[in-house]
Amino acid sequence: MRHTWWAAANSTPAPYVFNGERALCLDDSKLAIDKLMRHPADSPVAFFGQRIEVDGTVLDVAMNNDIGRNVAIVGPANASITLANALKSLSLQPHGSEVEVIVLDFLRVNKQWEATRERLYSDLTQSGISVRLIEPEEANTALTELAERAEASQPRSTPLRTTYVLGARAWSGCMTRFRLPDLCRNGPGHGIHILGWWMKADAFNEQVGYGGSAYFDVKAAYGLDTQTTRRFLDEPLLDWRPRANRMIVWDSAVMPAPVRVIPYTRYPGTTEEFDN
Repeated sequence: MRHTWWAAANSTPAPYVFNGERALCLDDSKLAIDKLMRHPADSPVAFFGQRIEVDGTVLDVAMNNDIGRNVAIVGPANASITLANALKSLSLQPHGSEVEVIVLDFLRVNKQWEATRERLYSDLTQSGISVRLIEPEEANTALTELAERAEASQPRSTPLRTTYVLGARAWSGCMTRFRLPDLCRNGPGHGIHILGWWMKADAFNEQVGYGGSAYFDVKAAYGLDTQTTRRFLDEPLLDWRPRANRMIVWDSAVMPAPVRVIPYTRYPGTTEEFDN
C-alpha cells in the first residue's frame, strides 16, 4: 500500500499555490503546455498568463483565420515580454503550414526586450520557424508586401503560410495609416496575424486608424488607469483598478467579459524580473 501511495504521489501534480506577486513565465504553465501537446487545439492558441482563479487556469486565445484575430497589448515596457511568451507558446504547436515570424525590432534602449530577444529568436528558430528581422528603413516595404499578399488571394481554411507580425512600438512612420488597417482587416483570413505592443492607447488608436481597433479581437491592458482601460476596451462600465502584476484581457469574439490575469512578464530561461 505504501508503494501504491508513493507511485501515485509521483504521478500527481503538485497543488496550485496562488502567488499574485511573482513574475511568471510560460514555464509556470507546464501542465497546460503538456496537455496541449498531447491534445492540440483546433487552431494554435497563444498563452498570455494565469487567470485569477483558484486553480491558476491559463488564459489562451485561438489564432485562427477568422477576421479580427489580431492582438493588441497596451502598457509599459515589460508588456513586450508577454508577447514574447505568447509567440513561444504558438511555436510549440502544430500549424499545418509553414510558419514565419516577422519582427519589427526597433527597440534599442529597452532592457526588458534586450534581455529577451536573442533567446526568443533562438527558441523560434529551433522550433523550425523562420524569423525575419525588419529594420526601420525596410518596414514600409515589408508590411506593404504583406498587405498586398492578403489582398491578392482568396482566404483558405488552412493557409499555405502562417505569419505572425510582432511589432513593438514600431508602427509609427513605418506604414501609412491606410495600409495598416488593410493588413489588420485582411490578414487573418490569409494566415497573417498582428501581435502588437503600444505604450499608450492613444497611439494605438491613431496608428490603426478610424475603425481599425475593431480588427483586434484580443486586447490587453496592463498598468493603464481606469478610464483609459475603459476606452481602450470600449467598456464604459468596466470595474477595473490597475495594480502591480495584473493585466486585463478581452477576446471580444468569444469572451462575454474581460478577464483578469497574472501576465507572463519573464521569459523562459531568464531570471530577470521587471516592474511595470
